[in-house]
Amino acid sequence: MTPMRPCGPGMLAAACAVMLAVAGCGGQGALPENNPAMAKPGLEGVQVIAAEELKSLLERNRGRVTVINLWATWCPPCVAEMPELQQFHDRNADRDVFLAAVSADAVETLETAVSPFVKKQSLSFPVYILKEVDPDELGRMLGAEISGALPTTLVYSRDGKLAKIWEGQIHLSDLENVVSPLL
Repeated sequence: MTPMRPCGPGMLAAACAVMLAVAGCGGQGALPENNPAMAKPGLEGVQVIAAEELKSLLERNRGRVTVINLWATWCPPCVAEMPELQQFHDRNADRDVFLAAVSADAVETLETAVSPFVKKQSLSFPVYILKEVDPDELGRMLGAEISGALPTTLVYSRDGKLAKIWEGQIHLSDLENVVSPLL
């Protein structure tokens, strides 16, 4: 089987440009803060999240090995790796491991693309959709150099330090080989 290449550097930036064009917000975020869709979980539990909330998510999970996967429904290697991420989640359900997927899809696609994808894949780990996609801000909040390639997977140790970052499709064995020593 030929490994799939990442969707390419700049895909997060491209997603941002598309989101801004669709939302017509002139670079001030994807949707206004007073939009009720921002305050409640979407279908299938997918929640809208801002980059700064990712930092809080990491802080709340300090003491656990944390895996954050950046992906999109329109990215073939992202879609291809989801079953292995679900297997990883299932195998580590009784361990101190937190896995979350963070979609770079446009917020407007929550109900038409992201939630249906999550349901079809039977994903049981937390899935979020980024409110706005700015790779630089996202990198600052995650404490990592983010090129914009999708998928990107980040693994943090129990003390919250970045232990590993992958650009491109991740495989179950690779993820387990990094996470196991951190437990």
